[in-house]
Amino acid sequence: MSTGCFNCVLVYRVDRLGRSLTALLDAHAALSKAGITIRSATEPFDTSTPIGTFLFQLLGSLAELEKSTIVERMTLGRDRVARAGRWTGGPVPFGYDLDDGGYLMMSARVVQGLGMTEAEIARDIFRRIAEGSTVIAECRRLNALGVPPARRYGSGTQTIVSKQWLPTRLYQMIANPLYTGRHLLRSKHGPVARPVPALIDQELWDQTQTQVQHNRRLPKANAKHTYLLRGLIVCGMCGIRYVGTLTVRGDKSRGAHRYYRCGSQLAAQQPDPRARCQAELVNAA
Repeated sequence: MSTGCFNCVLVYRVDRLGRSLTALLDAHAALSKAGITIRSATEPFDTSTPIGTFLFQLLGSLAELEKSTIVERMTLGRDRVARAGRWTGGPVPFGYDLDDGGYLMMSARVVQGLGMTEAEIARDIFRRIAEGSTVIAECRRLNALGVPPARRYGSGTQTIVSKQWLPTRLYQMIANPLYTGRHLLRSKHGPVARPVPALIDQELWDQTQTQVQHNRRLPKANAKHTYLLRGLIVCGMCGIRYVGTLTVRGDKSRGAHRYYRCGSQLAAQQPDPRARCQAELVNAA
């Protein structure tokens, strides 16, 4: 509701107010309801008149078209660069670096204290899991060895999302077919395939994926209780699968009850209690 402090909003150009026609119309409707008009310092419209409102809408449509055209050109340019094999943004996958031309190459960066390059460590992770290790065990091993979990970008910057290796990140890494030498960029014009150096062969990749699926569905003999939906429920908040757990809620004298809870609430998955998922428990009964 207008307080009478002003009765006009002055913008330099209509595209400075918004580049989406929907957003501009919403702003116009809200301001009109309060008795406030919109004017431009460089364009001939004033929404206090019908013709001014028409010009406002027309210029808004042109601003949206200009934005869409820019986005389309940027998308086509990115796809063309990716098709040539260059990395187009986002974190550089662990085990790789970028050369001077912006192409992925096997990382020769040596991790202090281990005498191994990042590429060798990444290859070793796949091999260990294929031979029977688990993602959680590998996270613990990497943390114990002091392997830095920082993410690097093509610009040379580094970010530290977590001080430790977490299962979620390692799952994403070993599920990425890029390590076998094939990478698909998801574009609105369709997937763009680009060649990258392969760190592992297809046989090791297949063995790793088979072992990961086996680890997610542990044999019934290893479980103390039967949870029929274990591994089948996916958390809608973080995407991690639910696991069975015994939890005391309410009256402690009644003992523990069986529930399903998001796997990211486990200390093994997320060491920092403040970062754990807050999804509700589901009664297993």
